[in-house]
Amino acid sequence: ITVSADRVDPANEGHRVTISGTLRADKPVRDAQLGISADALILLRDVMMRQWRERCANAKCTYMLVWAAQPMDSRGFKIAAGHQNPPRLPFSSARFFADDMHLGAFGIDAALLAGAGKPVAYPVQGAQLPPNLAATFRESDGVLYAGADPKHAAAGDLRVSYRIVPLGGARMTGVQRGDRLKAASAH
Repeated sequence: ITVSADRVDPANEGHRVTISGTLRADKPVRDAQLGISADALILLRDVMMRQWRERCANAKCTYMLVWAAQPMDSRGFKIAAGHQNPPRLPFSSARFFADDMHLGAFGIDAALLAGAGKPVAYPVQGAQLPPNLAATFRESDGVLYAGADPKHAAAGDLRVSYRIVPLGGARMTGVQRGDRLKAASAH
């Protein structure tokens, strides 16, 4: 049933309800590992590493530097010399949810945010980083970059970009439990 988000009606306890209004969070969502925060519902960290990729056709192999989100194992390359990739990424891509989200009088569980909006680019500045990471990363067009030269990326260089799902108008359906809207349990 569709109910007003302005007040919680105890008569709807345990029922599936739909509410509409403005989603808000009590404090910014934060990537504690890199120190980046945003006034948003969701903060997405996308990490890419420059790595060698091998393509073989018949007996001929070619090697190309590409950006990839997962480590590429170069130990089995036919020509390993000069094409070594780091064994792992120092950071992984991640998704962070704001704490204490509300839509009107209802607290909203993060599980309800799966389809809460399309992520948009969130350019960051090197000044947002803590001093220990500011020594490693620099900002290049709103993206954090670790390496000698972002215009001539080498194997092992990192790119960390962010996207957000902004606060704002929303329509959500869930089960009313006290003053919270929760995801319905799958049975």
